[in-house]
Amino acid sequence: MYQANNVHLFDFHDIVNALFGGGPAPLPATVSFEVRWSGTGDRVSIKNQANGFAGEYVRNQAQMEWTATVGDFHYVSAPLSTSASEFAELGTERNGVFFPLGA
Repeated sequence: MYQANNVHLFDFHDIVNALFGGGPAPLPATVSFEVRWSGTGDRVSIKNQANGFAGEYVRNQAQMEWTATVGDFHYVSAPLSTSASEFAELGTERNGVFFPLGA
């Protein structure tokens, strides 16, 4: 399970404004969410020496519910029990300084 409650952040209105600014001033916002993974899933291992990258992953199913508040607006997803995923994957990766030569 991955869960966060009352995380404070800013709503920049759109991706361009978030990356480059110049649009409306960002508004304070609060979000909460819960994600649950289930199933045994297939295990996938990737190792690419040439590009210095390795990963271990498990494919599963996931469910999520969330809420967000921005100004006077409050958004709520459907309950966790009603959500479903087509694809979910958890894993670890190593690259850069975390992928030593010869690993």
